[in-house]
Amino acid sequence: MQVRQNKWVGWWLAGVAAFIVILATPFLLESVAPDGHNWERLSSISQTYSAMSVLFSAAALLGVVVSIRHQAKQTNIANEEAQRAWHRELVLFLVQHPELRPATDAPRVPTTELQARQMMISNLFLASWHSDYLLHRSNSQRLRVTLQLHFRSALAREHWARASTTWRQTAETHSNPRHVGFVDLVDEAYAAAVAAGPGVPPEAFCAPSDT
Repeated sequence: MQVRQNKWVGWWLAGVAAFIVILATPFLLESVAPDGHNWERLSSISQTYSAMSVLFSAAALLGVVVSIRHQAKQTNIANEEAQRAWHRELVLFLVQHPELRPATDAPRVPTTELQARQMMISNLFLASWHSDYLLHRSNSQRLRVTLQLHFRSALAREHWARASTTWRQTAETHSNPRHVGFVDLVDEAYAAAVAAGPGVPPEAFCAPSDT
């Protein structure tokens, strides 16, 4: 991110420097012109450079606008990543401190302590993929592959069956269509997984240890 910002700053400085040089050229010519020089010709040169300076000024202004827009985009990305990091830390904190979970919301379906922690981790994975999708670090094709693997798990399916309504309601409050697009892709992958057959139960993920 810093490299990109330096790139735009470099282009902007180069444009400004070129503009200053061209703008100052007529005055430099006047200062070094000897007495009796063809001032009419010098005037024509000055007018030509003035016209060119307008073009370079417009180019420099465009560079400033592009640079500001780029920096604003990078700032939004940084803010989004900071928010996701905070959310991740909060979820992990609640996993470790179950006594504080009633301060968030009540489960719609009664669950055991183990199931609650599993659901929270499953939701954390979805939140991470959601962030990548919003920031264009992931596309629809890659997300479909990830979700296909995710919904092999019976617990992942159960989590989405419980949480999908909330995810969609939240997505519809955003102006960015990728929020709803993400939920559509998850719904699509979930429906395909259910149609393909039962999911893998949690106890089947780990083989029993030898004793």
